[in-house]
Amino acid sequence: MVDCVLPHEPDIERSLLGSLMVTPGLLDEAVDRIREDHLYGEQHRAIWSAISQVHGAGGVPDVSLVAERLRADGGDQQGTEVYLAEMLDTVSTSRNLDRYLAILESHRLRRAAITIAANMQETAFCGDVDGVELLESAEGQIITTMDGTRSAAVRFHTPRSLMPAVIADLERARGGQITGIPTGIESLDQVTGGMQRADLIIIGGCPGTGKTSLAWQIAVHTAGVMGLPVGVLELEMSGEQMVQRSLAMESGISVASIRRGLTEEQYAALTQAVGRVETLPIHIDDSTSLSAPQIVTRARRLHRQYGIRLLVLDHLQITTPTTPGQPRKEHIGEVARTLKTVAKALDIPVVGISQLTKTASNRRPMTGDLMETGNIEASADVILLTHRPELYDADAPRGDAEIIVGKQRNGPTCKLSVDEGIVFDKTRTMFVVQKREKSSGNTNRNTDAEKYHDW
Repeated sequence: MVDCVLPHEPDIERSLLGSLMVTPGLLDEAVDRIREDHLYGEQHRAIWSAISQVHGAGGVPDVSLVAERLRADGGDQQGTEVYLAEMLDTVSTSRNLDRYLAILESHRLRRAAITIAANMQETAFCGDVDGVELLESAEGQIITTMDGTRSAAVRFHTPRSLMPAVIADLERARGGQITGIPTGIESLDQVTGGMQRADLIIIGGCPGTGKTSLAWQIAVHTAGVMGLPVGVLELEMSGEQMVQRSLAMESGISVASIRRGLTEEQYAALTQAVGRVETLPIHIDDSTSLSAPQIVTRARRLHRQYGIRLLVLDHLQITTPTTPGQPRKEHIGEVARTLKTVAKALDIPVVGISQLTKTASNRRPMTGDLMETGNIEASADVILLTHRPELYDADAPRGDAEIIVGKQRNGPTCKLSVDEGIVFDKTRTMFVVQKREKSSGNTNRNTDAEKYHDW
C-alpha cells in the first residue's frame, strides 16, 4: 500500500476546538459525542483531552487553563498558548458543532476503513490465514466501528416513553406469569422470572457438575417447548456431540449407551427422539475458536438470518484473544463485556458458560470462584453455579444437585437443591425436578409455552 496522508481536515478540527473554548456551554453535549479518534493530529487530541479534563474538574476551559493542563502533561506551555490564541481567532460562530462533527465523523470512518482494508491486505498476503476467518475478523471490526457511530448520539428516555414496555411486562406478570423466557426448571424461574431481555447470564461450574448440560437443556427447552430460535456458539464440543446430548435428554438413553451399541428397544426409542430433535430451531456454530469481534459477527448473523431469541456461548475461557499476547484477564474481560453488549444490542438473553478455579472442586462454589471473576461478575446480570456433592463426597446421596443463584442484579440470591426437587439425571445429562405433592396451590397452571406465548 502506497504511503499517504489519511483523510482529515486540520482547519475543521481547529474550528471545533476553538468553538468549545469560546462557548463552554457546548461541552456537556460535546463530551458525549466527540471521540479522541475524531481528531487526526496528536496536538489536537492533546488539546481535546485537556479541554475535557478542565471541564470535568468543573473549570471553564479558557486558553490559560487548557495551556496549564497541557504543560502538566508535558507540553510546551508558551508555544501552546500562542497556538490556542490563534485557534480562537479562527472561530466565526459557535453554532456549527453539528456540521463540524459530521465532517470529522466521515473522516474518522474513512480512516477506519483504510486501516481495516490495509490490515486485511497485509494478513491476506501472509498466506497462512484462513480466508473465512480473515473476512469475519474484518466484518467484526467494521461492526464495532459502526456501533461506535450509533452509540455516539445519546438518547434520553422519559418514564412516559419507557412505560409501554414496562406495562407489557406487567401484563405478562399478571396472574403469576413470568416475564422472561422460561428455563424449564420451574423453581429457578420462580426466583429469576425467567431469562430477561438484554441480560447476560453466566453459568459456572467445575468439570462434571453439569454447567454445559444446564445451558444446553435451557437451549433445548427454549427451542422445543417455547418454539423460539436459539443460537449456540459451541467451542468445546462438536455439533454432533450436542445433538447426541439432545437425543439422550429426549429418549432417556445415555450417550454412553448410544456409543457402545443399542438394543432394538433402545433404537426404537431413539428413532422417535430423532424426529423431535431434528426439528428444533437451534443453530449451532461449532468453530474451534472465536475472538470477541467474531462473537459479535456470528451473533448478529444468527439474529439477522434466523431471528434468534437466545444465544449460548460455551465457553468463555477457550475463546481466542483479539490480539496476540493479550493478557488473559483482559481477554476474558473483553469477552464478558462483548457478550453483555450483544445482549443489549440484540435485546435477547445471552448465556455464557464459565469455568471455576480448582479451589472450588471439593466444596460448594461461590461467585468468587469464577475464573477471572472480577471482569465476569461485573458484566453479568445473573450468575448460576452448578454443584454436585457426590463428585467429592462419597457419602452424598447419588443424584443430589444444586443450582446456586450467586448473583441476580434485579432479584434475590439463593440455593436450589433437593429440597426444591433438583436432582441431576446422569443418564439424560440434565437437571430434573422431582415432582412433590403439595397440600394447596393452583392445580390448573399453564405450561411454559402457554404462559409465554406473547413474548
